[in-house]
Amino acid sequence: MHPNFDDDELLHYTDAQITHYINISPTLTNYSNITLLSPKYVAKAYAEDEVEDAMKAIELASTLQIRVPRTQRTVRVDGMIYCIMDRIQGSTLAAEWMTLGWFATIRLAFQLRRMIRRLRSAKSPTAGSLVSGKCRSYYLDDSFGLPPRADSKQVNAFMNFWLEFTSIRREMKKTAAQHSICSKKTFSIDRPFVFSHHDLSPRNIMLDSSHQLWLVDWDFAGFYPEFFEFAGMHNFISVGWNGLALRACSACGWTAERQRSCRYESHVKLFYGVSDRGVWSIGTKYILKERSDAAPNFEAQTLRFLKEKTTIPVPAVIEEWTEENRRHFLLSKRIPGEPLSTAWATMMETEKERVAQQTADYLSELRRLQSPRMQSLDGQPIYCAFLFPTGYGVPHGPLGSDDELWEEMTKALDGVPEIAKRRLRTRMPPSAPYTFTHGDLTNVNILVENGNLTGIIDWEASGYFPVWWEFTCAGISLGADDLEWKTALRKYMPDYAEAREFWRDFYALTRYPEVNERAAALLTEDNT
Repeated sequence: MHPNFDDDELLHYTDAQITHYINISPTLTNYSNITLLSPKYVAKAYAEDEVEDAMKAIELASTLQIRVPRTQRTVRVDGMIYCIMDRIQGSTLAAEWMTLGWFATIRLAFQLRRMIRRLRSAKSPTAGSLVSGKCRSYYLDDSFGLPPRADSKQVNAFMNFWLEFTSIRREMKKTAAQHSICSKKTFSIDRPFVFSHHDLSPRNIMLDSSHQLWLVDWDFAGFYPEFFEFAGMHNFISVGWNGLALRACSACGWTAERQRSCRYESHVKLFYGVSDRGVWSIGTKYILKERSDAAPNFEAQTLRFLKEKTTIPVPAVIEEWTEENRRHFLLSKRIPGEPLSTAWATMMETEKERVAQQTADYLSELRRLQSPRMQSLDGQPIYCAFLFPTGYGVPHGPLGSDDELWEEMTKALDGVPEIAKRRLRTRMPPSAPYTFTHGDLTNVNILVENGNLTGIIDWEASGYFPVWWEFTCAGISLGADDLEWKTALRKYMPDYAEAREFWRDFYALTRYPEVNERAAALLTEDNT
């Protein structure tokens, strides 16, 4: 809305002045053909061959005592006809539906029923819109269409043609007489067509402050079979007018009905979500990660550190911030390529081996980054639900020795006999030097393009871990392809097979007293 637009001067403005205000005023959210001139008026754009039909429909509805917006004047702008209309003071039924109680819902339903009965009191022997006679119905429109002001015989023939239709080739072989035969249950209209709004979607039903209904958007109105109004309502909401259909998507805020009413297709996509976090692609160039600000929450710091200290292809951080509701955002540049999990099945063996070798080469750069303690950057705790199976998001350390590491690990061995824990402790290999570790080299975190590694992502829980931990956790697979990938990767990594077997024994005992075959063998060994 433009502050200089004067409602009282609407009928006195020249067409040029109205055009100016239309061009500089905002449009209604999600409806680019409706311009908000002021709190009192809107301007709606129509194609030249549609405007008379819509205006005549509004005029007829008004004479039938249907509450509709009045048209004050029209103006031509860039080949379109703009109708300046009253702006209904209220909200759409789509916006209010979830807040309505049962009693209010029933009252509104009876209001709408009275309106539809009044509409049906206007009848016509021919179908179509009110001026041109064109059939704009979703159910009477196809590649060929009906003639203007089609009579019941023509509508019946049209519907029966499609009831009988199986293929174009078969129809082309039919004679005119055969086309008139319908072997299925025939469609037959033997009564006049009735006036129908034909787009009674909740977005086109307004609710004013007195809880009175108004009907807007008469673009598809005309004379049609009386059941078309009901069918038209279901064209927009496949499961009916219920809370599920009108509930907003938790990711984008749009309802299913709203998506159907707008041709806009977003290129901001939520492509990954787990727990309280989500990852969005913004076009083809950027990635936005959203999560709570709870630790571990230092991925941006890690990415900047790796950019400075290594040549590993990691996302470049553009910005990170935390909002008042404790939601944390990380905006980064998108690395070209696709996840290895997507590409793996179509890659040649030589390409798989090459990616494994390239990944291992970059990991060797990580191993040169060492710390006197097991910790994350800047002395923060480390997080790993596999090394410390006491829960995700639980901080551990910093830890400065094997004894401190073992003490932290044994918190997950509650109830395990002491003799079993002592025996297992003797098998734990030295953890120093503490090397920088990714810790989650699953195939979804490896990006590839044309058979080459392009990036390693998701450094959320990385830090300085035992020297054997990268090799060990590379043995934890999330499916057949991931197992095959990690088996290939470990061939090019320093071998810590003994440490991996130690960890497998340890992890098996964390399920005590419900133990698998591996843990049972360990406990039996201790009892002999």
